[in-house]
Amino acid sequence: MATIKKKVLIHWWVGEGFIDSPNSDGKTAEETGNDYFKNFIKNGIIEPVQQKLRQNSENCEMHPSIRAAIIKLAEKNEFASFDSKGNPNADFSSCPRVCLVKTEEGSSLHNLTYIYHYLPREEIETLFNVNEPYLSFRVDRFSKMKKLKVLQLGRWKASAKQLVEVENTEFLKGLKKMKELRYFSLRGISGITELPNSICKLSNLRILNLSGCDNLEKLPDGIGSLKQLTHLDMSECFLISHMPKGLASLLALQILKGFVIGKESPIGLYCKLADLARLQHLRKLSIHVDRTRPEAEEELNSLPQFRKLQSLSVAWSSIYNAATSTTTNVGLAKFQRIVSRENSLKTLAKIHRLFSRKKSMPTTPGSTSQPVDLHKLGLQYFHGSEMPDWLRRLNLKNLKKLYIRGGKLSDLPLPGNQVDRSWAVECLRLKSLSKLEMEWPKLRELFPKLNYVEKVDCPQLSSFPCDDNGEGIWNAADTEQA
Repeated sequence: MATIKKKVLIHWWVGEGFIDSPNSDGKTAEETGNDYFKNFIKNGIIEPVQQKLRQNSENCEMHPSIRAAIIKLAEKNEFASFDSKGNPNADFSSCPRVCLVKTEEGSSLHNLTYIYHYLPREEIETLFNVNEPYLSFRVDRFSKMKKLKVLQLGRWKASAKQLVEVENTEFLKGLKKMKELRYFSLRGISGITELPNSICKLSNLRILNLSGCDNLEKLPDGIGSLKQLTHLDMSECFLISHMPKGLASLLALQILKGFVIGKESPIGLYCKLADLARLQHLRKLSIHVDRTRPEAEEELNSLPQFRKLQSLSVAWSSIYNAATSTTTNVGLAKFQRIVSRENSLKTLAKIHRLFSRKKSMPTTPGSTSQPVDLHKLGLQYFHGSEMPDWLRRLNLKNLKKLYIRGGKLSDLPLPGNQVDRSWAVECLRLKSLSKLEMEWPKLRELFPKLNYVEKVDCPQLSSFPCDDNGEGIWNAADTEQA
């Protein structure tokens, strides 16, 4: 029984056109999808997969008997095709949804690409890679799938063990014919160094998932033409050094993961963090900051201009260049490429300090002093001993979730002389903080509304009411810890 992430399900629904953002009620696709997800769990259609003590599961499974009934309904309504064992297959002669499946008997990708030349590929609406580890399409066959809405080629399972690779990306040039494509995922595929400009022709694209494409070095300059794009995930694309200027033209963007504050583009045209402040619908943002660049911290000062932002995650470059890290899955070859890049960046940074003057951050027209109303904040491998100064200019009064992992933090209060230094945080996760020293009563005073705490590899945090997994959960209103 496979475990699937809730996010993958919701994105698939968006791709099929079952939900969109915003809908008639003004809800985003995630909000509508979450409502469906809760109803399916309530009615026993899917089952949540609990993760330790966490109350809200992001993963789900389906009971075998429920799955068997769903398969019968899917086949009866020609929604999808399955073999005699209940496994999806690539028989697209009877339905518009095709699955790439590799079994002992052979590969459906091979049949789709080289054998079934007489079947109407033009009618395929969904192409979903179930377990095919090696992708190789003929360009002429791939480009015929002009009615595709969902193209899920990368990993979809909750586990990161699923491996997918390509020898080259020549077949992706056929994307320019797929004007109806709404959801495109290359998540976790190795061998993709860059994306062809044909991807910029996907005028109907809502979701683009490039997460974990560890060989990807750049995004196409014309990405700004994807006017319908609401989700762009570039997390764990460790070799991307700067963002294309067109990123700031994605006015429908709601979720952006993996924005890089790194080296300047050789031609001078690249997207700075302040350029994104004009994206009025952006509510979730994750950033990787290259500490070797002198202006990196200065760019973070533009964050107060992001008035609709609800979730923010900032990771500094040390998360990517730790050779013996046990918390990342970076292989030796990838690590060597990253170290080479980091050394080059250090050299560029020295040259920049010698021959350039610091420039002040640009202001966004129409911006006001209204503070950002964050609900979730994550900091990874921050290099300072105290909380970063730019946090003081954000509104953290309604912050519910705070995750801090790695780095040199020794104290948690915000900088400044606030009268009330306490947080409203309810969920706190602290990992790999060797210098953070605090006893439980002091932390409880700092976080009076806390009802969940996770403490892992924080040797100087003492007397915490956590179990052997480093987790503690309780009712904050009924419990007082001495």
